[in-house]
Amino acid sequence: MFPNGGADLANYLYFSLNRRLATELATQNCTAEAEGTPKKSTSVFISGAVESRLRMLIPYLDVWPQAMALFALPQNSPEALNNLKTLCDDIWFHAGDRSTDFNWYTKRVLLAGIYKSTELYMLQDQSEDFHATFAFMDRRMSDLQIMGKCARKMQFGSDNIGDVLFGGMHVIRNILGANDAKR
Repeated sequence: MFPNGGADLANYLYFSLNRRLATELATQNCTAEAEGTPKKSTSVFISGAVESRLRMLIPYLDVWPQAMALFALPQNSPEALNNLKTLCDDIWFHAGDRSTDFNWYTKRVLLAGIYKSTELYMLQDQSEDFHATFAFMDRRMSDLQIMGKCARKMQFGSDNIGDVLFGGMHVIRNILGANDAKR
């Protein structure tokens, strides 16, 4: 039934919880649309989705460190990474992300980092109802928003970045004496 032993069982659980979350998010979106409630901000939606998915792990926390160790083995990591990719993609899709540029990858990688770091934090959290875990997650989400603001500000100045880099290269060559054709 499970040719790869515990790894298959852990991957199946991960896959099943991902499906359950995707169903919940789709239902939540349909209900909100039908009731005409205002759409949640992207960060609030994503935080809620990550918290929901992490809460699904609570019944399995006693054995989850062993599952994570199995995921880290080279023969199991492709499927484990695929499960994480699916989780992040589902969350962003239901949050309304339809980007087709490089941001598609960036958003998913950053979300995967937040999810995995919060999952690790949760394993050692002894606070009531995992309050400390979700405070940790909120801080990571806040960090992500700050990074996003910085990236947007940098985009406005990026029109001249080629000229700045070219000029910087010439300054360095002049300092090193490599810009003089006679040397």
